[in-house]
Amino acid sequence: MAKLDSNLPVFMVLFPLICAFLTPILGYLKKEACSWFALVVVGIVFATASYLAVSMAPGQSFAFHIGHWEAPWGIELIFDSLSALMVLTITAFSFLIAIYSLKTIRMEVPLEKTGWYYTAYLLLLTGMIGLMLTNDIFNMYVMIEITGICAVALVLARGTKEATEASLKYLLLAVIGSGFILFAIGFLYSVAG
Repeated sequence: MAKLDSNLPVFMVLFPLICAFLTPILGYLKKEACSWFALVVVGIVFATASYLAVSMAPGQSFAFHIGHWEAPWGIELIFDSLSALMVLTITAFSFLIAIYSLKTIRMEVPLEKTGWYYTAYLLLLTGMIGLMLTNDIFNMYVMIEITGICAVALVLARGTKEATEASLKYLLLAVIGSGFILFAIGFLYSVAG
């Protein structure tokens, strides 16, 4: 059971990522099913995070090395008590948002864009979970970029002039902010080695 538990952090990142790329296909076949599909995906990730948080002993953590490469060469995901709290919060609110969007999505997003909306939604969830689980500052930056781009796409999904203007402003602020983060990471690497 411990082997399964140590693999679940990477499942919480990869599962919504893979499902995000299946959502446009589902949207092409049956647009109305995208909301339910996203709800099930977020529900599974929330249940996984809940299971890991409950089954963890105090002070315990689960580490996963992607490609079995140890840090600093490989990507390491850590699920400890702080990341458990953050991932539970993110997935719980994402699940509530997915439930709320079952009825309201038809009023906010055009039907032909529903699949792409939920693609951005699941990628945003992937980025936020990855941001909480990563144990590497460079991969943290990658997850910040994924989260920022997907948040801009969610603002743009409405398709109105106001949404386009707001998404461009948001994108400009996100680019400036991520530029400063990248500069800080470069400075940190030059100081710390």
